[in-house]
Amino acid sequence: MQPRDWSRGVELARAGAVAGVRRERDEVVLRVAIKGAGKSPTVALYPGDAEWSCDCDDAGECCFHVAAATIALQRAVEAGEAMPRGSERAGRVGYRLRRAEGALELVRVRVSEGTGPESKEAPLGHSLAAITGGKVEGPGIVATAADLEAEAALGIYKRGPLAPVITRKLLPALAGCEDVTLDGKKIKAGAEPAGYHGRVAAFEGGKGFRLYIVRDPTITEVFASSGVVLCGDVLRCFDNGGIGPKEAAELRVGLQFSPERAGELVAEAIPALRARVKGFKEKTDRLPVLSDARPRVVFEVGRAGTGMSVLPVLVYGTPEAARVEAGRLVIRGREVPRRDALAEASLVRRLSELGLQFGRTTSAVGPLAVGLAEALRGFEGGEIAGTSHQEFVRKGRWRPA
Repeated sequence: MQPRDWSRGVELARAGAVAGVRRERDEVVLRVAIKGAGKSPTVALYPGDAEWSCDCDDAGECCFHVAAATIALQRAVEAGEAMPRGSERAGRVGYRLRRAEGALELVRVRVSEGTGPESKEAPLGHSLAAITGGKVEGPGIVATAADLEAEAALGIYKRGPLAPVITRKLLPALAGCEDVTLDGKKIKAGAEPAGYHGRVAAFEGGKGFRLYIVRDPTITEVFASSGVVLCGDVLRCFDNGGIGPKEAAELRVGLQFSPERAGELVAEAIPALRARVKGFKEKTDRLPVLSDARPRVVFEVGRAGTGMSVLPVLVYGTPEAARVEAGRLVIRGREVPRRDALAEASLVRRLSELGLQFGRTTSAVGPLAVGLAEALRGFEGGEIAGTSHQEFVRKGRWRPA
């Protein structure tokens, strides 16, 4: 460390610019208030290992923030305290939320612990940028990166109910803040939102299945006007996953699937709902099992008068586990293949080159039937069901008499 850095650290420690954040068994975290700096660096000291870290931009091995934190911590321990309290200059930001008729309101305060055992706080009358930049008169404040992020999320908000457009950005920022209360009770903010949870259950007597949603079971209170929920002592945004009020009402009652539609339920409906909810639970062991069976073509052939008929069928698996009928997956047992849209589209294109379509019977007679039978035999990955095509083979070049 350069002598000038140590000297500056001594000055900051003497001025009470260092305030403790938390102390654990192997780590002590402190913040250093720097006049004119937009962000107050956070220093972590590891006394047992003689190691340290600082989130400032100094490229050196040890900066003056570490020096100030080390000196202030040593003086606090010598005075019988666990951590330095800091002076008026090292006040921090506190966030005071209160309930307001189904919504939340917020007041930011400056908290000072430097003048006695009790914390003193007063509402912030100016932006953090103005205070830390020395643009307004009065005591300084320790502003962390999370504090600055929260200020950006608030935008022009001054008072009144917090709108969801604000809380969606504010709560992830508050997750990194130490001092957040709700009506005087200390809480935490969660960066991850809460939301609906999906469920699937079986009806008694093998009559099918019910797919439905429930509210996150950890939610203890809802602030609908602010788009926020309280989960115990953690405040979270509520993400409805794009499920609007009308759809939510329908899904609370539940969607019913007959046994014949179990494949659609497992392969399509459940994955679609899983992508929109925060949790999912299967409350039955009777659901079919998903598989990675590949799609292929089965040509069902037969006679059509003196010619041949062919019906292309899109199936999954060998042997067949399911087939697609009118766009819907119909399963044959408990195995449900995952639909592969790209592979299906490729088969559709290959069939179109032969003038065939899935689900449509095509007939041909004479030389056309022979040509069609040859095309079916040469279709890579295809299966021919039936024997009628065997009657249409090329015997040699035909010559007129």
